[in-house]
Amino acid sequence: MPSLQRFAVITLLVSIWVNVSEVFRYFAIVMPAMRRDLAAIPNVAPMNWPVFAVWGVWDTILAAFVVFLTLFLLPDTGTQNGPHCWLAHSRGWGSSSCSGSACTICV
Repeated sequence: MPSLQRFAVITLLVSIWVNVSEVFRYFAIVMPAMRRDLAAIPNVAPMNWPVFAVWGVWDTILAAFVVFLTLFLLPDTGTQNGPHCWLAHSRGWGSSSCSGSACTICV
């Protein structure tokens, strides 16, 4: 079973990555498109600290949930059978070698 420290560190890293990518997406794509297409609405697509805070909390909750599912509910990597093995292999995550019914995933 993975440790809580490992869970916290991975959740922190994933949260930072998700938050940075969401903020970039908003400023680079969403806000300009909304302001262009909805120009008749005053103050459309505002960005202020309360909105940032809500996004940060929500993205962190989602990241913690995904990390929890990955670390605690999926079996440890190694020789495994099951859909997570197929998913990792088909998506190209890490290197994997499958022979017969056993699949070894090196992430």
